[in-house]
Amino acid sequence: MHESTAVAELSGWLPEVLAPATHLSPIPNVLARCSMFAARTGRGAVGKIVYRKRTLLAAYGGYEIWQEAGSPHLTQDHLDIWLLLIKASYDNPLNQSDKTVTVSFGYREMLRHLGKTGGGADMAWLRDKLTEMRMATYRITCGEQLTVTGLVHKFTQSPGEDGRYEVLLDAELRNLFSAGWTQLNLAHRLALAGRTSAHVLAQWLHAFYSTHRSPVPLGTQKIQMLCGRAEMEAGKFNKLLQEAIEHINNSTIGWKCEVNNGVVSVKKGSHTKLAQRAGHEKSSRPRYDLVAEEDEEDI
Repeated sequence: MHESTAVAELSGWLPEVLAPATHLSPIPNVLARCSMFAARTGRGAVGKIVYRKRTLLAAYGGYEIWQEAGSPHLTQDHLDIWLLLIKASYDNPLNQSDKTVTVSFGYREMLRHLGKTGGGADMAWLRDKLTEMRMATYRITCGEQLTVTGLVHKFTQSPGEDGRYEVLLDAELRNLFSAGWTQLNLAHRLALAGRTSAHVLAQWLHAFYSTHRSPVPLGTQKIQMLCGRAEMEAGKFNKLLQEAIEHINNSTIGWKCEVNNGVVSVKKGSHTKLAQRAGHEKSSRPRYDLVAEEDEEDI
């Protein structure tokens, strides 16, 4: 980490209170409380959706989110990658010329943190996901604050065996944190990960309810809209939801979820510690699992 320069310029990107820890990465609540990162596997024609016109996304908590025409509907796979980019970008200075922040990493390093092997198919998968995030743009209103941005401003990949990426993030993303944020547990997300629709719905539920200190009971129809599966027949979605809830209950994250009379309720284990905007305790500066660096000495 660049102790002499990055800390001094930190105020240009993210404030110290958002410092990630080993298994945590900050996320604006608005991004977890909407259908932006849908509970889809993203595979096949059904899993990949591109909006032909500007579309209002379902959101909870008074947020207004419009996705621009030509933008692909993102999934939990995209969220996994974006969380690691934010985690790695924390100590990086703001590029004053274009108001962006650069994150540099080797593709094998990124894929390892996503629980993937790093083979040719995984390489293509990562490139495709970054491209889709580059294409997706939004108009997000939190209170009176309007932010027009994309999750990835642009990226390049260098030739060579390591194939290092340089990803530029729009500094306007920090506006979204000011409306409320949560430190999302990446170890929990990895424990819930899998290839089925139930796995990705479990990840969406985890992200959504992580932003609530006291989880709010919600109807299954509301959950269906918020997680981006409005097109599913209600009976099929309810079956999928039950499978996702069972997956959470049988996992190691310590949560207990249930559906009674069409209402979803969640209880978090006593060991689950939330770090949100209100009442957040500052921690010492962490050593990162995924380090954004220019030279090996920064690790």
